[in-house]
Amino acid sequence: MKSVSVSLGTKIISVLMLAFFTIAIVVTCISLMLFRNFSKDQHAILTKGVAKMAAEVIDPDRVDAYLREGEAAEGYAETKQLLTKIRETYSDVEYVYVYRIEEDGCHVVFDLDTEELPREKPGTVIEFDPLFLPYLDQLLRGEKIETIVSNDKYGWLLTEYEPVYDRNGKCVCYAAADVSMNDIQHYENDFLVKLASLFLGFFALLLAIGLWLSNYHLIYPINTMAHEANIFAYNSEEAREKNVERIKELDIHTGDELENLYHAFVKTTEDSERYFAEMQHKTEMISMLQSGLIMVFADMVENRD
Repeated sequence: MKSVSVSLGTKIISVLMLAFFTIAIVVTCISLMLFRNFSKDQHAILTKGVAKMAAEVIDPDRVDAYLREGEAAEGYAETKQLLTKIRETYSDVEYVYVYRIEEDGCHVVFDLDTEELPREKPGTVIEFDPLFLPYLDQLLRGEKIETIVSNDKYGWLLTEYEPVYDRNGKCVCYAAADVSMNDIQHYENDFLVKLASLFLGFFALLLAIGLWLSNYHLIYPINTMAHEANIFAYNSEEAREKNVERIKELDIHTGDELENLYHAFVKTTEDSERYFAEMQHKTEMISMLQSGLIMVFADMVENRD
């Protein structure tokens, strides 16, 4: 297999980036999910509060008159004005309306004008949205239902229904409030941008610390030892001694396995220099012995002659 040369610094940066982005993705997904649930719960609380306030301004004894006479009914205009003030007080609330739920559909009691949709007249019957069919029996019985999230022609909405009871405990209509889920989406986008900015700043700090630690505690010491090993000279005893002293002067202190490697490198260099000196000394002795032996043989030949 082909061997690809990659520097240690590149490997460390790659590992740091991979680890950071993995953690960032996991943390972002979890944070976004928690933020979405929290935002949805907060908007559900807001919607429920608005629906309750709308239910409190409805006079249950006049609902039948509102359906029969419409805007001409006594107190209709005043109630409509109160509902309008409630909606305008909370900018996140998209729609506020009052329906009577019957088997043939939703009978409009109050409906407020919006920029996107004109209001429905009192007494208008609106067909049930398919999303509300599972709750139809509860609505017909006048019971409270859970928060509903729908996406239809009116938009992507979070809806809360609050029953309005008369003095006998009978549900005469429902006050409802809608919050646009698009607003929640905007909040999520803002949260995501802020979270990304935070992660980028933290990543820059982490990368700087990681590079500093890797350079001064790993890459620079290793490169220095490799450089000294490459320029080690064996041509003379003086050069060898200077090389050993220069390696000792590196004085690498990292407090980890790299420091152990440095001490082993120093010991190996000293041992090599000592063995080399002994070997050179023995080589000189052998050379002298050879020279002496040749002289002895020469004397023997001369004496024989």
